[in-house]
Amino acid sequence: MENIIEVSANTDRELNQPMTTINPTASNNIDELLRILDENPEAAAELRKRTADQRLQELPEIVADLGRFTKENIAILTAAQERTERIVAGLAVKVDELAAAQQETEAMAQNLTAAQEKTTAALQELAAAQRETSTRLNAFITEQREINTRLDAFITEQRATNAQTDQRIARLEAESSAFRQEMQESRERQDLLNSEFRRDINEVKGDLSQLKGSNAEQQLESNIANILRRHNPSLRRTIVLKSNYTGSDPDTGNAIADAAYEGRITPYEQEQLEAVDLIVWTQERDRLTETCYAVEISRTIHKGDLERAKARAAILPKALAITTQGVAIGGRIDEANRQLATELEVPVITYARLAQ
Repeated sequence: MENIIEVSANTDRELNQPMTTINPTASNNIDELLRILDENPEAAAELRKRTADQRLQELPEIVADLGRFTKENIAILTAAQERTERIVAGLAVKVDELAAAQQETEAMAQNLTAAQEKTTAALQELAAAQRETSTRLNAFITEQREINTRLDAFITEQRATNAQTDQRIARLEAESSAFRQEMQESRERQDLLNSEFRRDINEVKGDLSQLKGSNAEQQLESNIANILRRHNPSLRRTIVLKSNYTGSDPDTGNAIADAAYEGRITPYEQEQLEAVDLIVWTQERDRLTETCYAVEISRTIHKGDLERAKARAAILPKALAITTQGVAIGGRIDEANRQLATELEVPVITYARLAQ
């Protein structure tokens, strides 16, 4: 019996060990124990009793352990439940947010769908417009090609016309050059005729002056030195270079004609110098100062006499290259014209014999 108990105790210790510690020796002990228990029912009953007593003694501790285990598991489960509830609550909020987001997404999707439809419609319109533009562009290109063709033909024709025009212009320039040459020669002949005519006129005037005999103008001319000294007492010498009454010095006439021929005076200015009543060269006592006087003579000095004296005196230096002064000599002058003479800076000399 004691052997059975000892074997049983050994067996219990071996059974209580982890399965990983069972070895062949323990397996043999178990087989031996089972054989003994099968042969001795009383030993088997005693073994069950002792085993049951031991288990009963361990039962309160097991129950206590179980209670502690249960409480710990309940606390763990409670905490897990709370966490689960919090997670579920959070998930519910997330679900609501996801639902709202889903609604917004659906609304955005609808908007995008509408926008896509509008975009599609706009693209279709754009494509139609592009096709129309392409059609019009092709027509424009075709028309432009036709225009270019016509333009090329026009340019070719224009070049031919320009060539003909250039030839005509060349002929016209040649004809014009010849015409200008003829005109120049004609002007030269005309100037020569005018010069001869003016000389003839001067000769006629001289003849008329001689026919008139001794008159007031001739007396003035012969006394011109004393008359001019009324204006400028410093005069030493006087020479009449040109006179409409007794003729002109040939050199003076030639100088005026040469000035016109060389272009220093115009034909009109030449006529003005040839129409001056007297051109008188003077020299002062210092024998350095020389002046030419353009003298206008009339019985009554008028505005025209003053203006002619000033204008003709301004022309004279172009022909004779000398300082000039316009002078008006007459029998009488009113106060208004005397004031005008002062403004024009034209000296006025009265000669009583002209007033008779």
